Amino acid sequence: MGKLIIRKALVNDLAQINVIEHSVQPVPWSVEGLSNEFFSRSVRFWVLCPSDSISKVIGYICFRIVTDEVYLSNIAIMKQYQGLGYGTFLLKKALYFWTQNRFKRVTLDVYKKNYQAISFYRHNGFLFACAPDESKGKFCVMEMKLSQE
Repeated sequence: MGKLIIRKALVNDLAQINVIEHSVQPVPWSVEGLSNEFFSRSVRFWVLCPSDSISKVIGYICFRIVTDEVYLSNIAIMKQYQGLGYGTFLLKKALYFWTQNRFKRVTLDVYKKNYQAISFYRHNGFLFACAPDESKGKFCVMEMKLSQE
């Protein structure tokens, strides 16, 4: 893994984020949906860039802070960088931030048929809030407790 930088996303990054979103997600957000999330006060967007090209976005994470909990809206890595540990690196940095800021839990919705994402989240410590076959609709909820309080 080369040297990486995680930084706050800028408006200029939205086009690259949209390309990543539509190339890797089975149910991608619309440009309008991404933009709405980006400009929401409770949402944080971070991008992952190579240290030698901080304007090149190779991945991103988007999460919403709701009182003492975090809702992980999305995490995505460009296809050619998948399987190299970049997604885990980005998630671990976010988990560290959430833990340091004393959030109690992180939850997310995942498309039931996105087996790659489900495997990624399980490998990184997320558990199903309920079994996918018990949840209604196309998505299921996964969660992780961050503190023992």
